[in-house]
Amino acid sequence: MRKPVLIVLAVILLAAGAGGGWHWWNVSRFLQSTDDAYVQSDVSLISPKIEGYIKEVRVRDNEAVTAGQVLFVVDDRDFAAKLAQADAAIATQEASVATYATRLSAGGVADEWVTQMLRQGDAQVFKKYSQMKLRMKREALEELNRRANEMPAEKAGDQIGTVSVQ
Repeated sequence: MRKPVLIVLAVILLAAGAGGGWHWWNVSRFLQSTDDAYVQSDVSLISPKIEGYIKEVRVRDNEAVTAGQVLFVVDDRDFAAKLAQADAAIATQEASVATYATRLSAGGVADEWVTQMLRQGDAQVFKKYSQMKLRMKREALEELNRRANEMPAEKAGDQIGTVSVQ
């Protein structure tokens, strides 16, 4: 008689412990007690991919949301202005191309004008290339100077010093 009572008591205690553990895991661990209230919350950070002013909020406080649901609408006036500006720049460039095409099709003076423009363009490209090479050489020399100054005296020997470009 005593053995079945102990088994039933053990099963009841095990079931109560499992139920209490389940309740703690799903409910109680989210509760924070205060003098007269409790808080249960799952907080999610919302990071936008674009910047702008909020035009419309489509959710309420404490409303459950799902993945892909629109939470708010961003005001698109800034983007529309940037799009109009980009369209204007494209139209300007298309007009320039049309002008050059007209001059090229006219022949004669236009051929000399195109040759002159190409020479000016080549000169500008060569100037930019030279500036870039000079900048790269200066950066390499600065790196060598930095390494030489960081080198211990016993290893440096007569390599200590700086190099400069005029």
